[in-house]
Amino acid sequence: GKIGIPMGIAIGSGGELYVADLELHTIFRVDTKTGTAQSFVNVPAPRGIAIDSQNQLLVVSHGKSPLLRIKADKTVETVVEEPLFQFAHQVRVNAGGDAFVSDGYGKCIWRVPASGKPTKLDSGDKLVNPVGLHLEGDTLWIADPRASALFRWDLSNPTSESLEVVHSFGDR
Repeated sequence: GKIGIPMGIAIGSGGELYVADLELHTIFRVDTKTGTAQSFVNVPAPRGIAIDSQNQLLVVSHGKSPLLRIKADKTVETVVEEPLFQFAHQVRVNAGGDAFVSDGYGKCIWRVPASGKPTKLDSGDKLVNPVGLHLEGDTLWIADPRASALFRWDLSNPTSESLEVVHSFGDR
């Protein structure tokens, strides 16, 4: 299959590559040896994707339900039903199953616990348009092009004080 507008990628525990295609409303599974893309599952307007510890896909969708989980058997589950996010970009998930979603227009990061209600993490007014995310243990890295900064956040104590600028891109 042909991929239209790729927005997110994730690697499964077995090395399989998944690509979220915004234009074709599809998550593709790509054979990394041949480059062949096969439709894996259809999802409305997928953007960011991540793999959890059970090798399930979490998908930021710009459809009716903004966060979905796709099981190995391709069953699509709703994780967040109500449209909480203003403009979600990326999702990352920790070993405990908590998901973190960057919300550009919301100027925040959401924590979506494995069980329980999503909450905004307190970033003060430091985040302007958080987009890219990377999670390593309790450290969340955030790329924010409008703040012209790369941030590091200690998720064991996610307060505006523990959100620090690692690199500032300054005036360009």
